[in-house]
Amino acid sequence: MSTIPSIKGSVFATVVESVNKLLAQQSVSREELGRWLKPDDIPLLDQEVHVSEWYDIRVFSRMNELLRDVEGKPWTAVEEAIHHQADVFVQQKEYLIERWISYVPWQAPR
Repeated sequence: MSTIPSIKGSVFATVVESVNKLLAQQSVSREELGRWLKPDDIPLLDQEVHVSEWYDIRVFSRMNELLRDVEGKPWTAVEEAIHHQADVFVQQKEYLIERWISYVPWQAPR
C-alpha cells in the first residue's frame, strides 16, 4: 500500500464529477484549472474513477479548493455531497449495513 495519504474512489468520484460539471457549465475553463490543480491532477478529470481504488487525498483537497473558490460554497457542501454518496452506497449495499450492525470488534485476551 502506498504511503501517500489516500481517499477511496467512491468519495473522490463526487469531487471529480463536481469539477467536470463546472467545466461543462463553463464556470471555469480548462486553461484556468492550473490556478488550483497540478498538471498531473488534470488528466484525472478525463478518466473513469474506480470506486474501489485509492486516490491521492492532496488531489481531492485541491479539487475541493477549486470548488470552494468557483462555486463559493462552504466546506459543509462537500460534507453534504459525501453524505449523499454514503446514502447511495447504503441503498446499493444493504447487506453491508446488516454486517456492520452485528460486527463485534476483536479484543485481545487480558
